[in-house]
Parts: sequence; C-alpha cells; structure tokens
Amino acid sequence: MNKQNLYNADCMDFMKDIPNNYYKLAIADPPYGIGMSKAVGKSQQYSKKELVDKKWDDKAMPKEFFKELERVSENQIVWGANHFIDNIPNPRNSSCWIVWDKREGFIPERTFACGELAWTSFNSPVRVFRHHWDGFLQKIKEKRIHPTQKPVALYEWIILKYHKEGGIILDPFGGSFSSAIAGYKQNIEMDIVELDKEIFELGKERYTIHCQQTTLF
Repeated sequence: MNKQNLYNADCMDFMKDIPNNYYKLAIADPPYGIGMSKAVGKSQQYSKKELVDKKWDDKAMPKEFFKELERVSENQIVWGANHFIDNIPNPRNSSCWIVWDKREGFIPERTFACGELAWTSFNSPVRVFRHHWDGFLQKIKEKRIHPTQKPVALYEWIILKYHKEGGIILDPFGGSFSSAIAGYKQNIEMDIVELDKEIFELGKERYTIHCQQTTLF
C-alpha cells in the first residue's frame, strides 16, 4: 500500500491546519528566488508547454513560511537556503549543512553551480552526498521533467540518514515528486504538496509510473 499522500494545494494553506510538531521531518526544496523558471522552454529537455515560465522562482519564500514549517515539524532540511538565509528563523546557525556534490570532481567546471547546499536543524557535522547530476549526464539515469528536479537517490540518502525514528515526512514543494518515489522505495509515509496543477499532474504521473513498474517486477 502506498504511504505517499499527494496534495495539489498551497503549502501555507495546507500547513495552517496541521498540529505542532506533527511531522518528524520536513524536506523542502522551495523557490530560491534566482529566476530559474526563466530557463524553462529553452531546452528540449523541458519542452512541455506546462513548464513555460510561470515565474515560480522569481522570489524566495517569506519568513512566515519558514516559521510555519518549523512549527509543524520537529526537524527541517531546506535546500538552497544559502540564497535566502535571512528568512530562516533565529537561531539560524547550523552545524549540519548538507552539501550535494553534483559534479564529483569532473572538470572543467561549468557556469552553473557544482553543487547545492541545504540548511538543516540537526546538531551534527556537515555531510556530503556525491552524485553526478549534470543535465543529461547522470549517475543513475532519470527522466527530467522539471528544471530544479533532484535525483531520487538524494532523497533516499536523506531519509536513511535523517529519518531514523519513524513518523511522517512533509515535502511542501513536490515538484518532480522525486521525494515521493524515494519515500515509496523506503516504505515511509509522506505528505507531499504541490501548488501548480500542471506540475502536480506531471509529477504524479512520474510517481504513478514508478509504482506500477515496481509492482510489475
């Protein structure tokens, strides 16, 4: 039985009815506010008309979002927080940032970032996840349906490393639903929220196909 609950909703509206500390862990990949949505449609990789610039990355989420995320979850992992660290509630100092090394030492370096950072609420050392993910060059091949899509393997690693006490995980920005697939593979209950209807349908289709293939084999 699938334990991934998929919601086409605004995450702020969704969280307002959630009790305090309901989730053991929240894993968020919010808009960074760096205009990534403007790149959509310039590559055959994202040729679907649904993903033409919707301005979803024009600005980062406000402080109110992160306060609410902190309220509903015991621990948080927030990707891209180096772009909007002032919006993370105090005390925002963290000993445990996650580094995703996307290039794994491949040279030459590209114009785009060689990795991504995630702020966490955990009190542990910095951890590094190495997984080559550079356009069509991927350590484990996945169909790219979203420009900020992260590999399923990354979410599997996070779940195994930071979700050791059971309970439900929240992903307030489902996007490509890589987190949903990882949760399905790890048999972890998750609430996954995505605001945009068309992106939600694309991610849900990807997730459903994975589940069907797993059932068949």
